[in-house]
Order: sequence, then structure tokens, then C-alpha cells
Amino acid sequence: MKNIIRLFLLLNLLSSIGLLGQIHPCEREKYFWKKGWIYQVGSASEKPIKVVAGEADYDISPDFRFLAYTVGYPVGPGDTRYRLKVLSLENKKNLSLDFVPIGNGHVTPRWSPDSRRLCFHYSSEISNKERGDIAIVDIYSSTFCNVTIKLPIGSEASFSGHSWVQPGDSIICHNYNFLYHLDLKGNILQQIRLEAFLKFDHPINQVKFSLSPDNRYLIFDRYLLDSDPIYQKLCLIKLVQHDGPGHSAIFCYDIQKQDLKLLFIEGIDAHEPEWELDGKTIKFIGKDERKSPEASIVYTVTKEGGKPEIICLTKRMYE
Repeated sequence: MKNIIRLFLLLNLLSSIGLLGQIHPCEREKYFWKKGWIYQVGSASEKPIKVVAGEADYDISPDFRFLAYTVGYPVGPGDTRYRLKVLSLENKKNLSLDFVPIGNGHVTPRWSPDSRRLCFHYSSEISNKERGDIAIVDIYSSTFCNVTIKLPIGSEASFSGHSWVQPGDSIICHNYNFLYHLDLKGNILQQIRLEAFLKFDHPINQVKFSLSPDNRYLIFDRYLLDSDPIYQKLCLIKLVQHDGPGHSAIFCYDIQKQDLKLLFIEGIDAHEPEWELDGKTIKFIGKDERKSPEASIVYTVTKEGGKPEIICLTKRMYE
């Protein structure tokens, strides 16, 4: 009986400090997309395994139980409609999503921090400029809602780049002019003009944004052009080569102070920054030709910047 009590107390302790059921950050990086298939990689000696056929805009749930992806279905000459799918990674079966309207398609699903909900780009059959085109689905309660984004009349109502804000009670998305921080009913909590810190010679649909849990700091990756002073500095100190591959860096924008800074100068081709729940640490995927030309690397860095810390190597490639 005493041993059972000790075990119960130990489990409670591990749960309270976040160690019970915690998924290693590299588990999610064992998946990659190539030529119409999502693959899983194992040990160095194993070949990648085909998991499911789908598009490249997939996402693994934070609890590592589900894979959200989309599949295209031809609906006419030159016209394809994409449908959301959720695969259980435990039994490799798709969940029933019959309660989700098809509309004109589903694109780019993104998991909430609690692994219960997905937000994705959604186009309804009815064209209404005042309606948003982001939907949220709860896979446990089988509920669907189309987020009606409450914008001023005449505003551009086409959105992309949607993602969750920790701890999961709000989302961000953007159009060409503004980034919007929204509650789950579509009310605007913050509206940030993109031209205040982002040059429009960079394709906005290729920028990944993430808002800190305290709603103050916005991090994003930005492709560096040859003419960019930052890129020229990296070349000058020989962290990248002029004739090498393209380079992306991570920036942090202080919304209150309207101050923009580069987080680090390390020669890392950095992508997909995400805030951790502590609001201090940022996780991102990077490649460093000097250290591991064949694999991408999972890093963390603080919002103050400095030298990134390597968490692990992964076979995941930018396909």
C-alpha cells in the first residue's frame, strides 16, 4: 500500500512540473513531405516510411498523437478542392470529420497548444466580404466554427499565415497590410501594420509569424536578399557564402517600443520560429552547412538573442 501511495505522489509530482507525457521536441521533426507523400524517418540505418498521401501543409499535434493534413480532389478541369484529414499516429486511421463543411476547401491546418483544436484556411460557398476565411474545429467535441473576423468596411478580407498564440485562447493571421491578433470569436485584440517593420520586397506569404504569450513580442523569419545589409555582413564575416544557398534569419519586433532586432548572427539558415509557453524561449528549425549539411537542426534561443542552443539533429529536409 505504501508503494502505491509513493507511486501516486511521484506521478503527481512529474505531472505538476511538466515531465509526465512530455514529448521531445525532435519527435515532431521526424516527419517530412516529398512528392505527394508524408514520410516518417527512423534511425540512421532505416529508410523513410510512407505514412500517408497528402499535401505539404501538414502539422503534427503537440502531444504527438495526430497528424493533420489535406488531400486534393479534382472537381473540374484545372480545379482542385482540398479536404482536411486527421490521422491517428497510434492506429494509423483517419478520424471522422463529417461534421466539417467542405465549402471551397481547407488549407494549412495548425494545431492548438492543447492538441484539441485545429485552425485552418477555410473558404465557404457563400462569398461575403465581412466574413473571415479561418475556421476552427475541435476533434474531441466534433464542433466547427467559422471565425467571423470583424474588420472595418472596405478592409481586405483575405487572410493567411494563421497560427495559435500560447496558451491557445487566441490566434493571429494577416493580409498584405496588417497582422491581426484575434480572439476565437473574431474580435480584434491587436492590429499591427506590417510596413512598420517588414519590407514589402519580401513575399509576405513566405513569412512565419509567432506572437509571444504576453502579446508584446512578434517573432518572424525573413528571407535575406543579396542587397540586404544583414546578408552582406554575414558574407563579410564568412558565416555564409555569396554563391551559397538562400539565407533566412529570425527577427523580434517589440510591439510596445516599435523596435526591431535581429536575434542572432550565427550563419544559420533559420525558419519557422515558435514561442514556447514560458514566453522567454523561441524554438526554430535551422540549417548550418558548416556543422550538418545533410540535416536540419532544432534550436532554441531567448528573445534577448545570443547564441542559439542545439536541441537535436533531424533528418527533416526542406522539400
